[in-house]
Amino acid sequence: MTDSNNSDKLTLNQYRKKRNSAIRSGICGGFLRLLVLAFPILIFITSFDYFGTDVAFITFLGLLTIIASIILFVSIFKWILRYIAATAEKVTDLRNRYLCTATADEAEKLKKRSHHLRLILKICTSLLVVAGLATWIGVSAYNASKLDTAYRNAQNLIINEQYAEAIEALKPLLEQQYEESDALTELCEAHISFDEGYTESAFYKMYDLELNGNVDDAIVQATDDFMRTVTIKHNFYQSEQKKKREEEYEDKIRNGVPFVGMSEDRIADTSLGKPSDDVRHNFNCISGEQYFTNIYDFYWGNKRVFSARCTEGEVTEVWDYRDDYGKPDPPDYGGPSRVEEPSVEGFSNEEDFYEYYYDEFADFYDAEKYYREHTEQ
Repeated sequence: MTDSNNSDKLTLNQYRKKRNSAIRSGICGGFLRLLVLAFPILIFITSFDYFGTDVAFITFLGLLTIIASIILFVSIFKWILRYIAATAEKVTDLRNRYLCTATADEAEKLKKRSHHLRLILKICTSLLVVAGLATWIGVSAYNASKLDTAYRNAQNLIINEQYAEAIEALKPLLEQQYEESDALTELCEAHISFDEGYTESAFYKMYDLELNGNVDDAIVQATDDFMRTVTIKHNFYQSEQKKKREEEYEDKIRNGVPFVGMSEDRIADTSLGKPSDDVRHNFNCISGEQYFTNIYDFYWGNKRVFSARCTEGEVTEVWDYRDDYGKPDPPDYGGPSRVEEPSVEGFSNEEDFYEYYYDEFADFYDAEKYYREHTEQ
C-alpha cells in the first residue's frame, strides 16, 4: 500500500515536466478545436452572404442553415470547454501528487503559481473567443464594405454615362440583391437601348422603374430627366406609327379591293369603284348567333368581278371573281317560266352557290338545303 502511494508521488522536476507536457497538449488540442469552431462560424457568415443581409431576403432554407450553424457552434464550444476542464483537472491531479512530497513553502508557492496559471488560462480562452468573434465581425464588415464600395463605383459609372461598365460592376451585387442594384441595372439597359435607337424598349424598361433606396441624388435627377425624354420620344414614335398605319390603310383601300376588317362605310372607296345599287341581304351565323348582312357586288361591264359581305358595319367575307371569266353567267329563268334547275357542279360550298344563284332562292337556308340535297345524290 505504501509502495503504491509512493509511486503516485512526484518530485518537483517530475511534476514540472508532466505539467508542462499536459499544458502543451492542452494548448495544441484547444487550438485544433478552435479551428473546428471556425466551421459553423463560416457557415453562418456564408448563409448571410448567400441569402442576403436584408431580413426580407432570408429564405426558409437560409434560416434553417443559420439556426443549424448556431446549434453547431454552441455544441463545439461546449466540447472545447469540457476539454479545457479536463486539461485543468489533469494539471490539478499532477499538482496534488506533487504536494504529497512538497514542503510547506513549496506547496504555498505552487498554489500561487497554479492560481496565476488558471487566471492566465481563463484570460487566454476569453481572448481566443473574443478574437474569433472579432474575426467574424471583421469579415462581415469587410464584405459589407466591399459591397458598398462596388455599389458606389457602379453609381459613379452611371453618373459618367458608362452604362455597359456599370452593368458589369452591378452583376456581383445582383446575386445578393444589394440595395437598388436591380433597378440600376434596368436603368443602364434602358440607356443602352435608347442610345441604340430602340426607343420602345427603353420606354418599357423605364415604365415601372423606381429608385427608392440608397441612390445618388444626381442619378435620381438624371433618371427623371431621362424618363421625360424617353416619354416624349415614345409618344412621337406612337404618333408616327399611327399616322403610318392610317396612310397604309388608306392606300390599301384606294388601290385595292374590299378586304375583311374594312369599314362598310368605305365600301365605295376602293379601286373597284362604287358597287351595284342592287344590294343583296341575307343572314350570317357567327358564334351561333344570326346577324343581318349586306352583300355588295362590283361589276366590270356585265361581269360581276367582286362581292363583299358586311356584317355589323364591317366587311366579314369577300369573293373575288376577277380571274373567273370562263364561268358562264347564270341563266335567267324568270320565275315560274324556269325550265332548268340550278346546277351545283363547280361549287365547293353553299356560300358560293348561293351567291351565284342568289335570285333563284328565297334566302340562304333555301339555297343551302338545295345545295346539300343535290351534292349528296
